[in-house]
Parts: sequence; structure tokens; C-alpha cells
Amino acid sequence: MINYKLPKEDDLSYQLWKIRFGWIDDEDWIGQKEASGQQASIGKKLAELKLITLKMYQ
Repeated sequence: MINYKLPKEDDLSYQLWKIRFGWIDDEDWIGQKEASGQQASIGKKLAELKLITLKMYQ
């Protein structure tokens, strides 16, 4: 799992925040309540159990 900042008009570069390694099953994902978007996440406790942080950037 890689967290990053998307480029914007005034700054076209990507910026990595965090790189994590682990296994996330289909049923671990929590979809958003509204049907208008595509955001999904996992809970904090589940992330702590299943993901190991390899690198954090500042």
C-alpha cells in the first residue's frame, strides 16, 4: 500500500508519504456510504495488524 500526494497545477510532482506491506482481504475494505464516489478504507486496528510500515517520508 502506497500513500502519495497527487500532482496539482502548480506542483506536478508526486510525493510519497508512506509505504506499507501486508495482506488485505476483500472483506477488510469499508466502502463509503454515498454511492457518488469510489473511496474505500480499512480500519486503524486492522491496518496495525495486517500492514507493516516499510518507509515513511517527510
